[in-house]
Amino acid sequence: MGSGFTVQGIGDRERRAGVADSDRRSHSVECLWYSFFVDQVTILMVFLVSLCLAGGLVFVHKRNQKHLALLLTRIDQLESHTGGQDGVSKADTALFAVREPEIQEGVSPAVSGDVLAGRTSFVNRVVEGQTDRPALTGELAIRCVHARLEENLLPAELASELSISLRTLERGLAAELGCTPRQLILAMKMREARRLLETGRYRVNEVAFQLGFSDPSGFSRRFRSFYHVSPNTVVRRHAT
Repeated sequence: MGSGFTVQGIGDRERRAGVADSDRRSHSVECLWYSFFVDQVTILMVFLVSLCLAGGLVFVHKRNQKHLALLLTRIDQLESHTGGQDGVSKADTALFAVREPEIQEGVSPAVSGDVLAGRTSFVNRVVEGQTDRPALTGELAIRCVHARLEENLLPAELASELSISLRTLERGLAAELGCTPRQLILAMKMREARRLLETGRYRVNEVAFQLGFSDPSGFSRRFRSFYHVSPNTVVRRHAT
């Protein structure tokens, strides 16, 4: 009896120990799943918060772009009527003047392509050499592009003309004018194209070839994308 009771007691203890061990393993698995679930929920919440913040920043950026575009439009309109600042005449500003409302109001310079919007007087002073200090990279680039408007000038060629690396040119234009070399070249060509078309003395294909475009249709697409109006429309409006 004593021996049987002892064996039975040992068996009961072993069963209880097994049950307890199984309970501990089950609890550990539950803890692991709970920890995994909490981690996933945390990651999801961080992602959603980041998404909301990004959306807010994009909205603010677009709103600021619209306000900036409206301001630059007003500046160009004032320059067209007053002839600019610092004694620059209205005839002088005609070289790069951009007149509205043919350009859609609210379109930012980055979208329209006109990286020189609001800088009409500045560009004319640079082209004419009316600066009382050594020219910066952006000013040198403007003079060089203006002198070679009839060529199909490439950014690398512009950098070589200025005796600097392409990377130095890109950094200089980004810091001074907020644009790339290609954007600057296009903006100056399109402004000169518009000036020529508004004289009423040139056909679209003549202006295209004069500014280094080998394909008049390609020039027309660029002009429309830049000004949101076709070059033929400009010619018709200024026909004598």
